Amino acid sequence: MNLILWRHAEAEDLPDPLSLSRSADLQRPLTRRGRKQAEASAAWLRAHLPADHRVVCSPALRTRETAGALSSKVEVLPDLAPGADVSAILAAIDWPQGHEHTVVVGHQPWIGRLASLLLAGHEINWSVKKSGIWWLSARTHARHRGPGRPARRHGSRFPLGRCGRFATDLPQFRGKVFKLQYRSFFRITTMETREAAG
Repeated sequence: MNLILWRHAEAEDLPDPLSLSRSADLQRPLTRRGRKQAEASAAWLRAHLPADHRVVCSPALRTRETAGALSSKVEVLPDLAPGADVSAILAAIDWPQGHEHTVVVGHQPWIGRLASLLLAGHEINWSVKKSGIWWLSARTHARHRGPGRPARRHGSRFPLGRCGRFATDLPQFRGKVFKLQYRSFFRITTMETREAAG
């Protein structure tokens, strides 16, 4: 399964009196700059995703608008709301048995925490820029042990750019190799492993 984590693009700020209202937060639209960010990231994704990909997002307006830049067929999952629990998100998207290419449009801090859980084995507040994309690919390896035994099976390759290979100690992911490609607009780099402040 290829899991593409996409943080929503830049959204309007809430006026101070409404900043504590959950319903007002869910209705924040993208800014003009945010729409440009979403379109740029969506163009990159369209160039690298197969036609049969799945797009899911949180019920927040900013994630629906970000996902809408990529596809008109977007599944809104309440389990992906701001402040969601990482284990609930993994269950909602059926990781790692789910659709072969799943794009998840969501929020910080859970996008960074989800990536860190899958790659490092525990939740850390990793930083993800607005409209930033993390592409994780799980591959199963089988060692060749002689005649009649399976050789190494190769999963999908990354479309381009440098990528890192990671392993995790989580029991449900043993035997899998994870590859990560991080894209921030047009710059492709390997993942930064520093923790986010706050």
